[in-house]
Formats: sequence, structure tokens, C-alpha cells
Amino acid sequence: MATRGDRVLVHGYKGREAILRVWETRAGGLVLSSEDGYRRLMQGDQTAPLVGFPARDVKGVLDAATAPSTEPRRRA
Repeated sequence: MATRGDRVLVHGYKGREAILRVWETRAGGLVLSSEDGYRRLMQGDQTAPLVGFPARDVKGVLDAATAPSTEPRRRA
């Protein structure tokens, strides 16, 4: 199973896939955040949003070396 900081691919709202960061592992699922939310949580910001996902909606843990970036694209 995934551990804190891992990027996971999830089957989300309306069937959309998303890449999120693991904050916590619980029986039956994971507590996840966005990349920005994860960074804020690591800095001690307890107001960063978290969302629970059941294990059945987690498609897999992504390899850090090959995972697509979850950073927003910046305009040049």
C-alpha cells in the first residue's frame, strides 16, 4: 500500500482520473491531497484540504521517477 508522500492515480469524480499525494493510510482507503495541499501540510498548515478515497478507487502508486508532474503549468 502507499505511504505518506507517494503519488497515486485515483478514479475520481465523474470517472475522471487524478494524481494525488498520500497523506495518510487508513483501513479501507487513503487520505489524499493535491500537490499544493501536501506541501502546505508538510509545512504545518492544518487547513489544507484532504479527501478520503476508498481503496477500490485507488488505481495504483506511481513511480516517483516516471510519475507525471502534478504541478500547475506556468506560462512562459
